[in-house]
Amino acid sequence: LTASITPTDANNLILVTVHVGKVSSAQGNASTGDRQMNFRVKRDGTDIGLGETWENRLRVTFSVLDGPHHQPGRGGSSGSTQILDNPSTTSSITYSVYGSGHDGSSWAVNRAAETNNSGDAPQSTTSSTITLMEIKA
Repeated sequence: LTASITPTDANNLILVTVHVGKVSSAQGNASTGDRQMNFRVKRDGTDIGLGETWENRLRVTFSVLDGPHHQPGRGGSSGSTQILDNPSTTSSITYSVYGSGHDGSSWAVNRAAETNNSGDAPQSTTSSTITLMEIKA
């Protein structure tokens, strides 16, 4: 998921809005089911909007918890974040979103991880977006 913008003034800010429509883990467990997918937003390859440094905790921009299901891979959760970035440039900037799963689990984005094409609600598909808006300083 990427988008680019060219600021008109180096003093202007960029409002980065990310929405991930559906995140589903194939490793969900009927009793616990909880799996977390972490996302990082990057500006030209550099992480932005990371959580604070605390002990040895993983720093990410936002996380989505795929809650309990009756069956692994069904359903899913969505997540969003907004970052007010100060890139200090008038050159083109590319923002990207990267995800990584909990404990090496596999994930599906914008659909259920299960491959059943039954057409019922847990099998729905969604869309994800990244929106960039220049804000005059």
